[in-house]
Amino acid sequence: MDFKEYSDWQSTTAFYPPIRKPVYLAAPDDQRSLTYTVLALGGEAGELQNELKKCIRDDASFITASRANKMIYELGDVLWYVSAVAHELGVSLETVARMNQTKIDKRRHSQSQ
Repeated sequence: MDFKEYSDWQSTTAFYPPIRKPVYLAAPDDQRSLTYTVLALGGEAGELQNELKKCIRDDASFITASRANKMIYELGDVLWYVSAVAHELGVSLETVARMNQTKIDKRRHSQSQ
């Protein structure tokens, strides 16, 4: 599955009321969907962190197969909300990935000099 396929699928499974235009064209009251998706992304990232905390607390810092599976499920939820936020901002996941790649490459290049 590529980014476009995932984004297309993700947008069909959204349970929150999406805005009908990109956030930069929306009135402030229409930004509820962006607010919701960004807050939910933070919540899902927190659930992923919580699984790692449980690994440290309960599993002597050893990542068991069960814990890894729980982390992978939470990571999937993070990905879903990353896609949702991108959609609310009117950009594709591919654009997000390419912009991030450019940023990281510039950082890496400047650190190597």
